[in-house]
Amino acid sequence: MMRHPKSLAKDQRYYSGDEIHVGARVRCAGDTGTIVFVIDLSEYSTDYPESDWSDYGTGLMIETPAFARVMFDEADEHLELLSRATPTV
Repeated sequence: MMRHPKSLAKDQRYYSGDEIHVGARVRCAGDTGTIVFVIDLSEYSTDYPESDWSDYGTGLMIETPAFARVMFDEADEHLELLSRATPTV
């Protein structure tokens, strides 16, 4: 897989313009899932640590029951926000 230098970080947003964040529930091409990391914001869930994924330089990953995990360089019109992550205290 091609890795990008960190200088190519993108402004990761849904097609609607909302910013993408870890923990959000999303619909991607008809299947639901959860955002597990957003490299461009340096946001990583516990199961997907920065040390394993930051070398890619840009992108995000969705974990779904239907197709396991899929990584995107950037969001497109097929990625839809369903709900934001619930903050933990």
